[in-house]
Amino acid sequence: MAIMIPDVAPDQIIHGSERDVYIALRDQLPDVYRVVHSLPWLRPNRDDIDAPLREGEADFVIFHPNYGLLVLEVKGGEEMFARGHQWFRKLPKRDKPITNPFVQAARNMHALTDAIEERTGGRLTSNRYVYGFAVVFPHGRASGTLPLDVADQVLIDVDRMPELERMIEKAFRAFPQKAGKLQRSEFIEMLDVLLPKFQIMRPLSPQIEAGREKLLELTDNQALAFRGLFANPQLLIEGVAGSGKTLLAVERALAFARQGIRCLLVCYNKELAQWIREQLAADPDRAEIAQLIDVYHFHALAAELAGEAGLPFDVPASPAEQRQFWDEDAATILEAASASLFAIDEPRYGALVVDEAQDFAELWWYALFPLIQNGDKGLIFVFMDLAQSLRDQASPPPFDFPARFSLNVNCRNTKRIARLSANLVALETLSPAGAPTGVDVRMLRAAAPIQQAGLVGNELRRLLETERLTPQQIVLIGPAAKDRGSLKGMSEVAGTRIVSSAADWRAGKGVLCSTARSFKGLEADVVVVYDLAALSPSFTAADLYVACSRARHVLILITHDERIRGVLEQAEVASRSDA
Repeated sequence: MAIMIPDVAPDQIIHGSERDVYIALRDQLPDVYRVVHSLPWLRPNRDDIDAPLREGEADFVIFHPNYGLLVLEVKGGEEMFARGHQWFRKLPKRDKPITNPFVQAARNMHALTDAIEERTGGRLTSNRYVYGFAVVFPHGRASGTLPLDVADQVLIDVDRMPELERMIEKAFRAFPQKAGKLQRSEFIEMLDVLLPKFQIMRPLSPQIEAGREKLLELTDNQALAFRGLFANPQLLIEGVAGSGKTLLAVERALAFARQGIRCLLVCYNKELAQWIREQLAADPDRAEIAQLIDVYHFHALAAELAGEAGLPFDVPASPAEQRQFWDEDAATILEAASASLFAIDEPRYGALVVDEAQDFAELWWYALFPLIQNGDKGLIFVFMDLAQSLRDQASPPPFDFPARFSLNVNCRNTKRIARLSANLVALETLSPAGAPTGVDVRMLRAAAPIQQAGLVGNELRRLLETERLTPQQIVLIGPAAKDRGSLKGMSEVAGTRIVSSAADWRAGKGVLCSTARSFKGLEADVVVVYDLAALSPSFTAADLYVACSRARHVLILITHDERIRGVLEQAEVASRSDA
């Protein structure tokens, strides 16, 4: 049986004559043939690209790899006849002039061969393959002398319908034969240019822009509501990813500064601290009061005060010793520096705001208290999400708070991303009324780790070239640093650099490639999480949750291991049931 395009049930074809020809072609021709039914075209007049468009439709186009293409014009219904070059349909009262069906078939043939040459850039000219036409009268019998513009080889009437394969071959051989035959790649290209894949896509940019405006509005509303809690001298705020903890921490620090209180804002992540500093410096309306806010990640604070106090801050070379240094020794050095610097003077700060508190070691708190007036009884606001903890056992600060507040409304992510992320760690989270639903989370499967880079490259090209997003909208997140993953040899895609500095990324110098731990606390319009295999101590469920929840509007997940894919698919199924 021939391969029919489209492959439809014959009863869906309206015209009975075309329906009968469709069935005959399908059943009589072998599968080496490709038969296209009803191929419309719209082209300018031949040899004049600026001429008005003319339209046409080929009833059937038959493709054969050893020949080329044959156009069939089908005529059924009432009787018809030719008088010279003029054709007529025989009607009861008077004969009606009609278009010469053989001229019509030839016109369709030339339109298609011209389109093939044009769309292949001249690679497939008409002298590379056989092209021809025939007219089929499935319900009519030919009689009389053929007109001069009609040949027996290209006329198929009802008597010839049972031997359709022979007649099709005869029609192909009636036209000039070419030396050699089409290569397979050329035959496929001919089909592709006449039957291209075409779609009208809904671009991401307008969806992202509309979603961004809505999420910013929701975050601003959350910040306004949060100000009612500023009367508390101490407050522990627990919030899910996307609940605006970092923005609220900055707002609280600014509120302290407006009261003339110098504030220390400390977080765990170096990149997050840099981003907060940039945000404060970028707003001229807040520039003056922002001078009363010092922003550090914990270890930078310890190193700077150690330098002021003249104490060594030497990081060991051994990885095992480094872990102890960052968790314990750095805090001890900070305590010693505080004791030296503030033995006589008042502590430097009147208030403390801590973000990412779930990642703080217990000793860090005791090192921070001497830096603020009244120590652990002073003005302290702490923000945390235990589900995002990088530690094996996450715990709140080691002292009691007189007041606690929960943020379980996600104002960062679209509903689809928020639900999937929360289900990765069995966390209850809500999306506010009016939050954008967003596009589906996209999951890609690499057959092997080596294919990861190719899939990442394809997605970046699609986002940058087809969707026309900017590098500042896109972040790649892997379980390990770029040089230790599948993107080690990738320096640029589609003329856009891959950078490892978040500051360079924000400056528009390229697409950022980071890790969940380095990018924690930050966010991007589009996040591509790659190199996803099994969960491990170095990439836990919390890391996966962090990585996914960094995406505001578009999340793309690339896996090469069925274990982690199962985790993701289970979370996605659960998120749909939550909808």
